[in-house]
Amino acid sequence: MYHIIANPVAGKKKARKNLIAVEKVFKERGVEYEVWFSGAAHDAEDIARKLTEKGETDIIVLGGDGTLLHTARAVMREKIPLLGVNLGSKGFLTDLDELKKLRPILLRTEDGAPQRIDRVTDVRQA
Repeated sequence: MYHIIANPVAGKKKARKNLIAVEKVFKERGVEYEVWFSGAAHDAEDIARKLTEKGETDIIVLGGDGTLLHTARAVMREKIPLLGVNLGSKGFLTDLDELKKLRPILLRTEDGAPQRIDRVTDVRQA
């Protein structure tokens, strides 16, 4: 099961639009997922830490730099691949805010072993 951590106000609320796109792809493919909303960057870290403590390894994060970095901090000790979709409006991380770029990346999550995408993002199939 995939766990989507989303900051709904990131990127002037672009996260909501992108979450709808992610859910559409997953529903089309019959992929199980659960959505977790963070109210602030540190909330994402707490959510990700609880998920990794329960042994969950398939995490997607939709948010700005803070949300992505806090989530990454929580999963890096376990060396869990993370698909981070940066939607912030002020940040410096790789931007995947165009929905047309997001769909092919999500489809790759179901296609096999970990893959490197634009040099910063790993995705993998459980």
